[in-house]
This record gives sequence, structure tokens and C-alpha cells, in this order.
Amino acid sequence: MSMRLQKTQINPLVNTIINALTLQNEFVKIAPYEPREDEPRRPGPLPTSMVDELRKDISGVLYNYLNTDQRLHNLAREQVEREGVDHSEIYNRKRTLAKREDFGLGDDAPNFIITQLIEALLHSSSVDEIYASDAELRATLLPELREAMSNQRNVSHEMAQRVRQITQIGNQWEDLYTLVKGRLNERYQLD
Repeated sequence: MSMRLQKTQINPLVNTIINALTLQNEFVKIAPYEPREDEPRRPGPLPTSMVDELRKDISGVLYNYLNTDQRLHNLAREQVEREGVDHSEIYNRKRTLAKREDFGLGDDAPNFIITQLIEALLHSSSVDEIYASDAELRATLLPELREAMSNQRNVSHEMAQRVRQITQIGNQWEDLYTLVKGRLNERYQLD
């Protein structure tokens, strides 16, 4: 099964990652909030600003992944068009470019993203301490990323978005549903 990250998945995925690392497993301790000099120190729950900083760090990794993926896709498409090669060659060209840049694509994407996330956590000012090994972080995050990036899930989500406005009346809806499902299966390289 091929993996793909969608922009619409980033915010829910960031929340899932933070929850898995801080609440479910207590692997990451968020840095204490340092108030500005003119702001009084208040006891109580963690101010949202440090959580927000962690959220920004994690979403930055995910958006960076999407941007690099899109850039590689565009380069591959330009190569194919310039050389007059069949458009079905785009994915192969993209894989070649990804290997050259040591970028995780497809089934390699979740592990690649986790490596980037771990690096971001290690350098984040919003993280005070990490109480888990890289292997423990990887084991915790890998199922979450695989679930989010599963193409079957993406197809179902995208199908719902594209067919949402059409009433389920008669053959017209069924024909459109079949057409859209076929295109999405082709796009995500499903059987």
C-alpha cells in the first residue's frame, strides 16, 4: 500500500502526534512557559503558547514534506514534458529525484517524516525533555503516520469531498461515483 500525505490531514495529524508524545506516553515534556518580563507568572495549567510552539514545529516538518514532495513532482513533470515522454513516467522520474535528494517517498515516507520529526523535537525550544529513545518514538509514531497516510483512507476521504454535493438519485450519481473512484484508484495506484 502506497502512502501519501494530504494538506487537509496536517492539523489533525499534529494533534495526534502531540497527544501520542505527551499525554498517552509522556515521552516528551513541553518546556516551561517563560513569561515576558512585564507578564506575571501564574500557577496552573501549561499556557497554550508552548503547546502552540510545538504544534508549529511539528506542522513545519509536515508542510516541508508536502512542499518538497510537490517540488519533486513538478520537476519530474517538467522533465517528462521537456523530453516528450509519456506522462505515466512522471512517478518513476519523481522516485529517481527523491532518491537523489534522500527524500522518503511512498512507503518510505512515514519513516522519513518520523526522522525529521525527531530531529525537530531535539532542536525545539518548546521541548524541555525527551524521555524516549528514537526507536520508542518511531514505534509510537509509525502506526499513526501510516494510518493517516493510508491511500485507502485518502480515497474514501477524497471521494466524500468530491461527491458530497451530488444527490444520490438514479444512475447519474452512480456513474459519477464510479468515474471518480476509478480516477482516484489510478491516482493512488490502487488495484
